[in-house]
Amino acid sequence: MWEDGAQMLQAVLDSVDAAILMVDSRLQVVLCNSRFGDFFGLDPSALIGQDKRTAITRDIKWRVQNPEEFEKRLFWLYENPEVTAHDEVEVSIPRRRILQRFSGPVFNKKQQLLGRVEVYTDITQAKSVQEEMEFKNAQLFLLNVAATAVNESLETDNLCKLFLQRVKQATGAQAGILYIKDGKQLKLAAATGTLLNLQKLPKWLPDLPDSRPFYGPEKQGTVPQSLACALQGIFFVGFPALYHQEAWGLCILTWDKMLPKLWLNEALFVNMGIQLGMGIHNAQLLQRARLNALQAGEQISTVDFTLSPREKQVLAGLAAGMSNKEIALNLQISAYTVKNHVRNILEKLNVRSRGQAAAEALRRGFAGTLIPAEEETEE
Repeated sequence: MWEDGAQMLQAVLDSVDAAILMVDSRLQVVLCNSRFGDFFGLDPSALIGQDKRTAITRDIKWRVQNPEEFEKRLFWLYENPEVTAHDEVEVSIPRRRILQRFSGPVFNKKQQLLGRVEVYTDITQAKSVQEEMEFKNAQLFLLNVAATAVNESLETDNLCKLFLQRVKQATGAQAGILYIKDGKQLKLAAATGTLLNLQKLPKWLPDLPDSRPFYGPEKQGTVPQSLACALQGIFFVGFPALYHQEAWGLCILTWDKMLPKLWLNEALFVNMGIQLGMGIHNAQLLQRARLNALQAGEQISTVDFTLSPREKQVLAGLAAGMSNKEIALNLQISAYTVKNHVRNILEKLNVRSRGQAAAEALRRGFAGTLIPAEEETEE
C-alpha cells in the first residue's frame, strides 16, 4: 500500500504544471518531478538521493542566466532553513525560461523541520507581455517628452536646450548633442552631459546626415564623416531632424555602455526626428518673420479683425516664444484656458502650429503685448 501511495503521489506531482523538488533535513533530494527535468534539462530520477548542494554546483547552476547568484541564493536558504522566499530565475538551457520560484520549509505535525520544498512556475509568457507593455509605455513616454519639449518653446536656442535635456533624461543617456540647420550646413546648437572626445566635436557639419537613424560604435547606418572621430568607441544613437524629408537638424545621444535594447528602435527615432524637425523649422520660420517685420517697419496689424482681447494677449506670448505655463502665469489664468485660446487662435489665423501662428502674426504686423498680470483677472 505504501508503494502504491508513493507512486500515486509521484504521478500527481508529475502531472502538475510546475517544477517541484524536495530535500530532507540533510539536504538530500527525496523528490523531484518530471517538470523539473523539463525546465532544467535534467533526468529527475538521477537527482534522487544526491546532496542538493553538490547537484547545484555540478549539474544545475550553469543552466541558468546568473549561475553564481543562483548558487549563492540557494546555499543561503539551506543555511537558514526556516526562511520562506519568493524570487525569479532565468533559465538558459535547455531553452530560455523565466521561472517564479517559491522556496520554503516543510514541517511535520510536531513542527519539526523535515526539509525544504522548491516550486518553479513558468512565467515566461506573462513576463514577455509585461516587458512588451513596459517597452511600449517607455517609448510613448519618450515621444511625449519630445513633443512637449518642442511645443513649449518657439525660440530656437531654448527649444534646442530643452529638447536635449529632456530626451537625455528620459533615455538615461550620459550626454546629448544637437545640431541645427544654418544655411546649407548644420551648426552645433547645444550639448549637455559628459561628452567623450569633446575637443574633437566639430562646430559645423558640412556633410548632412542620412535620413535614417544610426547607431554605434558598430556604425549601423550612415554617420556623418566629420563626426566619426568624435564618436569613436562611444555607444550612441543619432537621428536626423527632418521636415518634408529635408534635414533641419541632428540629435545624438551617447552612453558609456552598450545601448539598451529599448532604444534600438528605428521607427521611434524617426518619429522623434520628425517632431524635432518641425519644431526647428517653425522656430526658424518665426525668427525670419520677426526679422522681416522689423526690416519692413510694419505698424498696422491685420490680426485684430477676429481675435478677442485675451486672444491677442496670448498671441503676443506666442510671438515672444513663451510656453503655455509662462503665458498663464503672466496673465493669471489657467494653462487649460491658455490652451483653449491657442486652439482658437490657430483656427482664426488658419495655421497648424504655434510657430506658424506667431510667424503669421508678425507677417501681418501684429504688435500686441501681454497685459501685466495685476491689470486683468481670470475670465
